[in-house]
Amino acid sequence: VVFLRGIVSRIADNDYDGVWPSLHPAQQRVATRTVYVNCEAMTPIPGHLDWIRLVRAKDEQINVPGDRGAVPSKAVTFRLKLSEPVLDEFVIVTQTVHAVAVEGEWRWILSPRRFGIYRSRACPTAESSQAGA
Repeated sequence: VVFLRGIVSRIADNDYDGVWPSLHPAQQRVATRTVYVNCEAMTPIPGHLDWIRLVRAKDEQINVPGDRGAVPSKAVTFRLKLSEPVLDEFVIVTQTVHAVAVEGEWRWILSPRRFGIYRSRACPTAESSQAGA
């Protein structure tokens, strides 16, 4: 939970270069550091993270997009409040993220949809980001 809270917080701060090293290695081969950082920077998360709260954490078998076979994961659901003080607006988002152990270290993974966008050699758009990609 602590690992994924850090990943989600850094993504909310648009720190794509900082989170890429802990992306699953099979996904790093498709979304290389340069591609991932440049693509994500095209649709930055506006405003800032006010808070992040744990909703639930559970063990779950998943197929990591870009890798083979089902593996154990931690599925963690967070509720986040993102605000834009200048516009006096905020949004509350609920997001489930996954971490898997790779060679004794936690790694986070892209959703199947988002990974598919990278695999097609495209960058996610603002629309795909809002659709939970």
